[in-house]
Amino acid sequence: MDTYDIRCCSRTRERHLHGQWQGIKEATPSRLRSKLLIIDYPETQENRDKIEAIRVAWKQQTGQQSVLRVTEPADVSF
Repeated sequence: MDTYDIRCCSRTRERHLHGQWQGIKEATPSRLRSKLLIIDYPETQENRDKIEAIRVAWKQQTGQQSVLRVTEPADVSF
């Protein structure tokens, strides 16, 4: 699954970068290709559930054990 249904969002941006992961049985961290997905969406329970579904689907698709989520409110005006 490379496409996600993000109808809750008014804007998304994706960036490719590198991260690292060190499993419990590994002596050193491994460098991994990573993705940063920035999603701008109205704060509702329904939208939070949709974002969580994306995280779960990504873990299942990639086998990754963790997918970071950071939620920050934004108050902007022009």
